Amino acid sequence: MGRWPSKEATLARLTEVAGALFYQRGARAVSVDEISAESGVTKMTIYRRFMSKDQIVEACLHANASRMLGAIDAIDEDPDGPAGRVRAIICFIARTMLSEQGRGLLALNLAVEFPDPNHRVRAISAETVAALRQRLADASRLADRARAEAFADHVVLLIQGACAGCHALGPEASVQALKPAVDAALAFHGLDGARFDAAKTRWPQAAA
Repeated sequence: MGRWPSKEATLARLTEVAGALFYQRGARAVSVDEISAESGVTKMTIYRRFMSKDQIVEACLHANASRMLGAIDAIDEDPDGPAGRVRAIICFIARTMLSEQGRGLLALNLAVEFPDPNHRVRAISAETVAALRQRLADASRLADRARAEAFADHVVLLIQGACAGCHALGPEASVQALKPAVDAALAFHGLDGARFDAAKTRWPQAAA
């Protein structure tokens, strides 16, 4: 005899489907009726768990951030040291940008739709970017924390620019522009030789 889906499984299904819809079309353009129809979760069940659509957006952001940061944390140490680990993180982000219809990162996209700086969606987006920033700073292994954070700020800014570029330049062009920009940041902060030389940088094969 089959079992009813658990509350956890229902929530996971709901946030997966809603997150994909929000990513494709934006939060404002997607209705709860559509989320219910696509996920197979009744509106009664949805509203029993969430008081508003904004709370669904918040849950999707949390789930998306957990997956992204978990995948970054699972990246193995790189034999090329800090520069290699940073490139591996960027490769993962690049693959995400290319695989998800080339619309950048969900946390950055949805933050734009909520202009109120005090809105919870903006706060979750900022928390996600801060967590990514911390991982980039840690990956640099710079003993001076201020230098590590300056490097992370540099790379986060490049990532945000590439995500914005997905809409204007296309995802492939944005990813190809991101890689040498990160190489230059590594060199500028003293993590990959004294000077930037694009011909000598080493990117994982999956970055192509």
